[in-house]
Amino acid sequence: MRSEIHTDGSYVEQTDKGGWSAVIVRAESAQQTGGSSYEMELRALVEAVKMADGPCTVISDYEGLIRTAQQGKTETCKAVWEELYAEMAGKDVEIAWRKQDQTLGSRLAHQLARDAAKGR
Repeated sequence: MRSEIHTDGSYVEQTDKGGWSAVIVRAESAQQTGGSSYEMELRALVEAVKMADGPCTVISDYEGLIRTAQQGKTETCKAVWEELYAEMAGKDVEIAWRKQDQTLGSRLAHQLARDAAKGR
C-alpha cells in the first residue's frame, strides 16, 4: 500500500524564522533560524522521504518545487537538493502537488512559523 506524506514549509522574513512539516501516520516538524520559504519547503520534502518506510507519495503545495523535484534538477539550495535525491535513491517515492492550504502539512508548517514569530 502506498502512503501519502503531506509536506509544507513557511518562513517569516521579519523574524528570520521558518518552520516545516511532513505528515504521515506519524508527524515530524521542526523550527529553524535562517533560510527561506524555498529552503523550508525543500527541507520538508527531505524529511518526508527520510520518514518513508515503503512506497509513498510525498505531497506539497509548492508547485515549482515539485516540478523541479520531478525533473531531477536543482536550483538554489543545492546541498539540500542533493540530500533529497540521496534519500530518494532506491526508494519508491512519488512527488505530487496539491493546491495551497489543502494539506495537513501546510496548516502545521504555517502554524509553526506563526509560533516562531511570536517567540513560542
